[in-house]
Amino acid sequence: MSREITTATAVGIGILGLGLFGYKMYTNGSLRPNLSFRKQKIKPTTLQRRDKRIDKVGNETRDKIQMAETQCFKGVNNTLKLSISDIQKIASNLLAQRRISEEDVSDMNTLTDVLMKLSNNHILAPINYQEVVTSVLHDVGLELNEKAEELLQLLRNTVLDHLETDIQNARMQAWESKSKKIDIYILYSQEDYTEAEKFRDNIYQHVNTRDIKIVLMDDVGIGQTTFDSFDEAMKSSIYTFVFVTEMFCRDTMKIFLSQAGLVNYLQKLRSSEKLWRFVPVWVDPGINERELCPNELSLIQGLRYDRFLENKEHARCFEHIDKLIRIGRRREMEESD
Repeated sequence: MSREITTATAVGIGILGLGLFGYKMYTNGSLRPNLSFRKQKIKPTTLQRRDKRIDKVGNETRDKIQMAETQCFKGVNNTLKLSISDIQKIASNLLAQRRISEEDVSDMNTLTDVLMKLSNNHILAPINYQEVVTSVLHDVGLELNEKAEELLQLLRNTVLDHLETDIQNARMQAWESKSKKIDIYILYSQEDYTEAEKFRDNIYQHVNTRDIKIVLMDDVGIGQTTFDSFDEAMKSSIYTFVFVTEMFCRDTMKIFLSQAGLVNYLQKLRSSEKLWRFVPVWVDPGINERELCPNELSLIQGLRYDRFLENKEHARCFEHIDKLIRIGRRREMEESD
């Protein structure tokens, strides 16, 4: 008992000693929190353009964007009619915020000059035209009017259109120059040919990718055996979409399991980590959960086209297809490099 008391007493004394030591350190300032940061002036950092797409466009598109910006900024300048003293206040404030340099100030006589300089300094961009201009004016007690807001919104839409067109053209050129593969090969039962055609047409209608390439099973290997036709389609396409219906599972699947080597093909994809190329399209409701559907298909994540057939407002499957195309093209280009 006396040993337990002695031990407890020693521990208590030790804790008390640490407490007194800590208090002493605090009183002499060693452990006091440093609150001096409240008195320090925080240096503003230069805002960087948040939309990096502008840095990647071609010269022609860049010239179009610069012309659109110049016209818009002149319109904003004319509608606001700021005085030279207002411009000087804006320039001084931007200099203090380190958004412009001292050399830039001497060239600023109008609001057009100010905004073009902010654009050249990568501070203005489509996603923040109105936000930044509003902030620049608000800092010196000025505001945008309705006409100026409309001009900036119009500029945003115009520049975004130029960017999208440039990106689409670049994708098409890169895609066509680096690979001859088609995007989607659709496999189906002959009994479902008409529905497969409608599915292809729906993809063209609902998917945003403009240069998508789709072929039906009957478009490939005319005059060839089932196996040769299937093999050629696999080599010439990024994705194989299997149009899974009850008819396909009952009849066509047997043919491809026995003749066309579909099982061997799936095994090769698994072993080479390319199973992402194979996409079941569930057409009949719940078909993937029936015993009729082979495990080779039911265990693979597919597209719920059946939901779209039930309600045309459920078009999520086409959003997924759009995403698949972008990912598939990128992976194909990376693997072919």
